[in-house]
Amino acid sequence: VGLVAVIVAACCVIAGVVCAAQLNGRIAERNAVLDRSEPFAYSTQKLYAALSAADAAAATAFLSGGLETPTMRAQYQQALADSASALADATAGASDTATRTVLAQLSAGLAAYTGKVESARANNLQGYAVGAAYLREASALMQTSLLPDAERIYTDSLAALERDQRAVGALPIVTLALLCVVLVAMGVGSLILTRRTNRQFNRGLVVAAALAVLVIAWIVVANHFASSAIEHSRAEGTARFEQLA
Repeated sequence: VGLVAVIVAACCVIAGVVCAAQLNGRIAERNAVLDRSEPFAYSTQKLYAALSAADAAAATAFLSGGLETPTMRAQYQQALADSASALADATAGASDTATRTVLAQLSAGLAAYTGKVESARANNLQGYAVGAAYLREASALMQTSLLPDAERIYTDSLAALERDQRAVGALPIVTLALLCVVLVAMGVGSLILTRRTNRQFNRGLVVAAALAVLVIAWIVVANHFASSAIEHSRAEGTARFEQLA
């Protein structure tokens, strides 16, 4: 009887320790998503959208016959400000050297793009045809370099965010397996005690088994709600913002 109690207790302790470790790991993963993955993905999407808006605003001013209105100028300047803000946020949230290198290239490219647009604007205001050439160079820089780099970064950031979210909502298989082992150990121990004592049920083992089943049910149900919430946030938040970007 003592040996059965020791074995069952040892199984319970091991399962409890592993369960606590996995729970702490999930909490850390959740905090990482909230503090790093999601803000970085948002920054990269905002950067891509702002760069696109800046290029569209600059082109609109020239396509209107060179008569740049205050509204057009304000839209362009706002898009540039959004781009700079998103670029700073993305750089601060980047966790690997490769991404930081691309963001540094984007920062340099954005400065070059802004310079070309201002040259185009200055020449256009003076009636020089070379203004259109400067605008073509600026737009080509945006379309062939800045936007593809920004798109690649935000696509990678969304993929990383989705992996992190799925990790938070995944079933803790090891914990569930150990709890099942605990139930099996309790069942075997109950059979041994029944043969030794002729008692059909051991109250201690019955209570312990009920608690183990309760813990398993709690883990499965809680994980289901977490997964549903994550899927809802992905469908109603991340996916829609991606389409908007």
